[in-house]
Amino acid sequence: MLFIISNLIGIFVGEYFLNNVEIGIGYNTDSSRLFSFNDKSNLLRFEANRLLIESYSNNWDLALKGYGADYESVFRPIGAIIHNSFLEVIAYTGLPLGILYFFVILRVVSGYYKPENFKFIFPYLFFCLFLHTGLQGLSPFLFVSILAMSVEDDRVNRMRLGLQLST
Repeated sequence: MLFIISNLIGIFVGEYFLNNVEIGIGYNTDSSRLFSFNDKSNLLRFEANRLLIESYSNNWDLALKGYGADYESVFRPIGAIIHNSFLEVIAYTGLPLGILYFFVILRVVSGYYKPENFKFIFPYLFFCLFLHTGLQGLSPFLFVSILAMSVEDDRVNRMRLGLQLST
């Protein structure tokens, strides 16, 4: 639920910037760009999010099947691809498959959730809000593998502790 709310807030912040904030003309290449939303690069990313939302709301057939192989050719001319992993999956696959994929990922991750694992889960999902491909390719598999190893480690440690206490 937190991830869904965070995605919505990110979309609303992007809309606010597109409508109300004067964006700097050039792209900053020094370290100050890491601490500012006010550059052309972020404007283009917000614009890509807006294009996806508008194109899906105007064309339900497209919303159902996604852009697929045409994703790059549609979004690259804007100047930036979508920098939100969840929206990017939806852009490739469409709403039904994207939402199904998201719930499968959440279900798998929640199977490994423990309070001790929150330190792994939160940064990964936070990363997915701002950068692309976090939910595609090997990234989710590797992430779930790390979670599985941490749970397995914990079980082994509890077994060892149980053996030490019983002897």
